[in-house]
Amino acid sequence: MSELVLRLAVERLQSLVLADQETAPLNRSASGHLYAILGELKRMQVWLKGKTQHKDSVRKIEELDYQIEDVIETYRVLGRSRRSLSNREIFNGIKIICMRYALIPFALRKIKSDIASIIKEIEEAVPVADSFENQGPTRSSRAVYSSLFGLKEDQKRVRQVILSGTGSNIPESSSQIGVPVIPICGAVGSGKTTLAKRILYEDPIVTKEFNTRIWVNVSEKFEIRDILRQVLVSCHGWMKHMFYSSEEQLLERIEERLKSQRTLIVLDDIRSIEAWETVCKTFPKLDKRSIVLVTTRVGYVAEYICRNEFVHTMTPLNEEALFREALPPRADTVYNELPDHLKPCFVYLGHFLEDQEIDPEKLSHLWMIEGLLSTGESARGESTMEMTERYLRELTLKGIVKVQAEEVPTTKKFKACCIVQGIENFCVSNCEQKRFLKIIDLREKDYSLSSIDEPRRLVIYLGNHRVDIEPKVAKIIRSLRVVLGNMQQIENEFIWPNEMLNLEEFRVLRILDFNGIDFRGQKLPTGIFNLELLRYLSFKGCVLEELPSSISKLSYMQVLDLRVKELIEIKIPNVLGNMRRLNHLYLPLKFVTQNGKKLGLNSLTELATLENFNTRLCKADDIFKLLKLRYLGAKVEGDFDDLVSITNYMKTTLSNFLHSTVDVIDFDCYAEERHSVLRELFQCQAARILRFKGHIGRLPSSDEISPSFTQLVLNKSHLNESSMPTLEKLPNLGVLVLSDDAYIAKKIIFSDSGFPKLKRLELLNLCFLEIFEVKNTAMPILCSLEIRNCEKLESLPDCLDIRASNHFLSIIWPEKGRQ
Repeated sequence: MSELVLRLAVERLQSLVLADQETAPLNRSASGHLYAILGELKRMQVWLKGKTQHKDSVRKIEELDYQIEDVIETYRVLGRSRRSLSNREIFNGIKIICMRYALIPFALRKIKSDIASIIKEIEEAVPVADSFENQGPTRSSRAVYSSLFGLKEDQKRVRQVILSGTGSNIPESSSQIGVPVIPICGAVGSGKTTLAKRILYEDPIVTKEFNTRIWVNVSEKFEIRDILRQVLVSCHGWMKHMFYSSEEQLLERIEERLKSQRTLIVLDDIRSIEAWETVCKTFPKLDKRSIVLVTTRVGYVAEYICRNEFVHTMTPLNEEALFREALPPRADTVYNELPDHLKPCFVYLGHFLEDQEIDPEKLSHLWMIEGLLSTGESARGESTMEMTERYLRELTLKGIVKVQAEEVPTTKKFKACCIVQGIENFCVSNCEQKRFLKIIDLREKDYSLSSIDEPRRLVIYLGNHRVDIEPKVAKIIRSLRVVLGNMQQIENEFIWPNEMLNLEEFRVLRILDFNGIDFRGQKLPTGIFNLELLRYLSFKGCVLEELPSSISKLSYMQVLDLRVKELIEIKIPNVLGNMRRLNHLYLPLKFVTQNGKKLGLNSLTELATLENFNTRLCKADDIFKLLKLRYLGAKVEGDFDDLVSITNYMKTTLSNFLHSTVDVIDFDCYAEERHSVLRELFQCQAARILRFKGHIGRLPSSDEISPSFTQLVLNKSHLNESSMPTLEKLPNLGVLVLSDDAYIAKKIIFSDSGFPKLKRLELLNLCFLEIFEVKNTAMPILCSLEIRNCEKLESLPDCLDIRASNHFLSIIWPEKGRQ
């Protein structure tokens, strides 16, 4: 885990370097120290790959890294808080100058010196000759590997191939790198990486034959210099200028060291022919007696690597092995085979142990704030949501996470995700062993957290017990999740969080997540609005009647989720515009404002997400100032001018990257002026989902409606029979709901090839509908049909009944006994 701790430390520092410095820039001296520290950490990250014996030293570096982040972010918070020349602001200005020119350079210089001392201790603690031995797993983890079922035969076969003439049965001509290559091929979780580690480090016969043994992690995205550094560290130990050496210099040093050395090298996780070709082009020349093992999950890649001479395919585990204490080792195996960037992401899912569904969008925000998403990939143009979905896909392929696809994808491809059943305990034990996360269940007993625990992240399940957190522990916690768990497990009334948690003590808290808590009649925890470094605050699913105006003090906030329970109407003060760093704002579905004035949000120029933007309660024209907006969820309640503003905004060039959901309530289009605005709305490329309640009468022609629409929900729209040919030509429409006389003709006809992408159709309260005709090739991927209160409709088309009988279609029609 050491190299992962450093990887996260590097990500945090890179985020600080890339952060906007306009309001509180670092001076040249401080920036120089910061870049120097970043360079040292990157070098150590390479050197510590695979090593596990320096945990204490790495923990010290991690603590220093957190100190850097805290002091710089505190400085920047002060910089953003300067707004006037009040006595307080003048004092803050003086404080900023002192911090910029004295405190921060001094602190960074001291931290740089401390890190250099720790690195020197690590380097001196590992003799050069032994450095390659430290690339393998620890003794405790080796015991886990040795307990795996089904690997003995695999190990025996591979050993025979290696030792029979030291690979002479594999002709050298079959290899592109001048020595025999043995691919080990198997599916995710089959144990191929574990087998390779066992052969490299544990097999006494193999270890006796080779002077030098080297482990190299390749993975999906790799750099040749990183691979060469891993090889050089293994065979030569740490070299001071290694990080700055060119590929040619690294190759020269490796070849000099490995000359006349009988070497066994493992290249772990080659995933494509292109990756193998890239490695071959710059692979060092080895002694002819050397051998290379390659692990891959792709059969044709394995065959290409060895030119069809020999491929070892992993033996599948038998059923008895799977059910006989084999699950934890297999979970360990899958975890050990995860690429470095996925390990902390998987462990992080321990935050949501009792959540049957985890929101990927929420996960995306949390992973980004925690530094688990690569700043390098973000700089290359991949959004945080795209990165999150890619990581979840990779975890799904590993068999440890399940995802639920969105019915009709728009900004998100996944609706939810969860940990695969049976992996939860492994995930939690990993969290706590690595001091990554502490989970406290107050439904079971009282807890006391002391400095021995040293958790950075804390999840508390409320119950009728208490937790006592020492101030010195509270001051290092960076993430706190408070959850109202299963109420059935709580015998008496549970204890409110404000009775246990004094948030004044949680000075460096970045994430605060309340889940499902009823705050009625109770105060929010003390000190919540003094958390100057807080970046994420969520009340999603809670019961909260009023948001205090002091929330505006949280000037560093990036994500604010106010989506309380749907039936709750929360009062929101008109201060959100002061939170200028907000990237994602989720307003409640129902809320009121103070003094009846509309919320002003035009100063939130960093917003990328704005949900539940109700123009009755917010100033509609403010969105023209939100130049970085990528998702808008807007609601217009009958106001003509507000709908004009929303429509005009979606028509501007600023909306090229915008995805919008628009709810229009009580907007009858009898007058031409109103119908004209509606036609313009239908033409907006940014609109993906439209929910419209009001008279339409006639739809524009299909070529006057944007092909981007994925969902249409129409209510009281009074469409006639001529509207259906228009709707069925929309190429991406996945959901269509017609309710409360949205359609007033007697007959609906879906023609051949109509509605090519429709997945869900709802016909609700259509009192005039008598006949429903569907041609055989219409709605080819329809999977859900719901009909309610269509009293004159007697039967369904035969083709739909046939699809239902073949389990391709789910039909709900209560009046006909179909549930």
